Amino acid sequence: MAIKFGFPFLFQDVDEYIDPVIDNVLEKNVKGAEGRQVILLGDKEVDYDPNFKLYLNTKRANPKYSPSVFGKAMVINYTVTLKGLEDQLLSVIVGFERKQLEEQRERLIQETSENKKLLKDLEDSLLRELATSTGNMLDNTELVLTLEETKSKASEKLKLAEKTAVDIDRLRDGYRPAAKRDAILFFVLPEHYQYSLASYLEVFDFSLRKSLSDSILSERLKNIMNTLTHNVYNYGCTGKHTYPPIVLILSPGSDPASDLMKLAERSDVGGRKLKFLAMGQGQEKVPKSYFANLCNEAFSVIKSHKFRN
Repeated sequence: MAIKFGFPFLFQDVDEYIDPVIDNVLEKNVKGAEGRQVILLGDKEVDYDPNFKLYLNTKRANPKYSPSVFGKAMVINYTVTLKGLEDQLLSVIVGFERKQLEEQRERLIQETSENKKLLKDLEDSLLRELATSTGNMLDNTELVLTLEETKSKASEKLKLAEKTAVDIDRLRDGYRPAAKRDAILFFVLPEHYQYSLASYLEVFDFSLRKSLSDSILSERLKNIMNTLTHNVYNYGCTGKHTYPPIVLILSPGSDPASDLMKLAERSDVGGRKLKFLAMGQGQEKVPKSYFANLCNEAFSVIKSHKFRN
């Protein structure tokens, strides 16, 4: 349906093996038949809409696809790299510490892009004039002067932007040690817990706001790194450690305590790892003490209610 009506289609969690049945789609082997475009999908011809887009997504950090796959499709790597994350965190730090400096850098990037585009448009305009002109183009003095003046202004702005960018980068690099350290902290988190970069950036932003201020840059950076290290440790522990379960068993007419304790011993969760308590009259002090010490003592508590008809 997506191929026929020109809708985008996404395959998620693709492995390194790609089924050859979609080779014709990847290679865009479209054929024209009776005024319509068709493509062979498996053993069937399917109407093809030029607006159709196919996306394949994989969670593998470094998938090993064959050269033929790279030839058929555009492979884009969105994996977070240490250097890329360092630059991203540097922008966050400078934006927090020197907001005007980061805003100036962003404006400079935009102006540089616009001036480069202007130069490219001038070159294209000149080429069009040369291609379509019937006489001597140099005779059109007004056009030549306009092009030259515009090009000169754009070039001067680009040179000034390069000089300004060097000065801004020198100031920003003063905060780079903290950005580099904080990027490394993200990569030392255990991979199998799949920590989100977005949530890590929230921890990073929180650490910037909570770290102690200091007029001396080196001390300020030290405070940022120490605070973030502490918060990242707590953040990592949140995902790594789980609290022991509380198992609640309702047992009408019978007392399962002895059987459960035997099962716990066979499963090697007896002793201090497991405690049994019954919620009977006059026994409330015992369960209250167990619940109070649950998180600290890592008990598994079985709370049994015994009902009798």
